[in-house]
Amino acid sequence: MKVLITTDGAPCSEEALESTLDLMALKQAEILVLAVAQLPLPSPYEYVDAQVIQQLSDSSEALAKEALDKARKMLEARGLKASYRHESGVATDEILRVAQEFMPDLLVLGSHGRGMIGRFFLGSVSEAVLHRWRGPVLLVQQKKGLVPQESASATATKR
Repeated sequence: MKVLITTDGAPCSEEALESTLDLMALKQAEILVLAVAQLPLPSPYEYVDAQVIQQLSDSSEALAKEALDKARKMLEARGLKASYRHESGVATDEILRVAQEFMPDLLVLGSHGRGMIGRFFLGSVSEAVLHRWRGPVLLVQQKKGLVPQESASATATKR
């Protein structure tokens, strides 16, 4: 069995990794952990400083490397071996490109669990990958359990 795990260091990614490690304890697998540094898109506006864009890129690269280090420590603590890969670019495209190369039996993603409005404005890498990848996908949301009905209604109203 081959498994592709994506991580960006966010709590939802850590939960996805934890859930996957629990599954992998049942059967040894070839694991590839991927972190993508989401690079800022070039701005069409002249007033956006190139230095600011470079700082955002550097920050994104550092976060991706930190996420891989965290993942490495988690896997090693469980005695699991894995390969680690760092890519830069548009997260959805890079995840799908690496998945196409690796051809995992299971693709694992963390999800922030944003509502419809949040996904509209911020986008959702996990949703885009889920709809474009043709194969088993394990999507792990940040919080375990159901959102209480009152909370879900209140959150929807506040949006």
